[in-house]
Amino acid sequence: MSVIVYTCPFVPGEWIAAHGLQPRRIIPHAAEAHAGIGCAAGLCPFARAFANHVIGDRQLRGAVFTTGCDQMRRMYDLVNGRTAVKMFLLNVPKVWRSAECVQLYIDELRRMGRWLCDLGGRALADETLAETMIDFDQHRQAVRGAGCRTQPSCSCHDGFIKLALIGGPLLAGELALFDLIDRLGGRIMLDATETGELSMPAEFDPGRLREDPVRELARAYFESIAAVWKRPNTGLFEWTGRMCAERQVQGVICHRLVWCDLWHAEVYRLRQALGLPFLDLDVSDDGVCERTTGRIQAFMETLQ
Repeated sequence: MSVIVYTCPFVPGEWIAAHGLQPRRIIPHAAEAHAGIGCAAGLCPFARAFANHVIGDRQLRGAVFTTGCDQMRRMYDLVNGRTAVKMFLLNVPKVWRSAECVQLYIDELRRMGRWLCDLGGRALADETLAETMIDFDQHRQAVRGAGCRTQPSCSCHDGFIKLALIGGPLLAGELALFDLIDRLGGRIMLDATETGELSMPAEFDPGRLREDPVRELARAYFESIAAVWKRPNTGLFEWTGRMCAERQVQGVICHRLVWCDLWHAEVYRLRQALGLPFLDLDVSDDGVCERTTGRIQAFMETLQ
């Protein structure tokens, strides 16, 4: 089966699967940020790593980029034409509280559907889409509401400090943060990064799904997933505040890449809105380095 890769949560895997192709949402590895395109000045390491993954994987049929992040939009321009992998740029509206923007998102999904058919996919049928959505939602039930997406490798002890990790996407190598925090006496109760729970779509409503599966897909993804770049981005603050309260979070680590102006701009508002001890952890592309370890350790000491 032809594989279509993506990393943005606003690309519904159900849509690709319903067209008869294999969706694969990837979290690129940190090492991929230094291959292919390389360390071009001003490029986000996550976006760079995803682009290099697309260039380096010769088994792929297609790759979907989105416009929510300007860095990913730039990656599409840099990668397009440099690989045999077929490319698609999905325009995701930044403004979301209007019927017109929802319709624009749906129109973009249908445009992507025509592209998928050009790659050998089948024409979309509402019945097939509905069945695929139900199947995907059942698989998500196993992780929805279960807490942290990536559990620490060693067992938690009594008296651990409950933390939330908020911010941009994590590269695969950066998942070592969970183990580091565990060793320092904490535990990530809420992974509110863009590769964690923050990116999970809403549950599908059975009635709306049967009536109009395409519209219900747009509601669960475009209207429900909070994002730092959406306008207004009140959903980000409402969701993180509610989840921190539900998980009884005692402190917040905001993990942001130094290239990401979007998350940098929201640090102050997040700190004020959550009202919890807060670490603004700016990182580059060197993974869990000595500086990162030292700053997390110092923050943990203030909470003990």
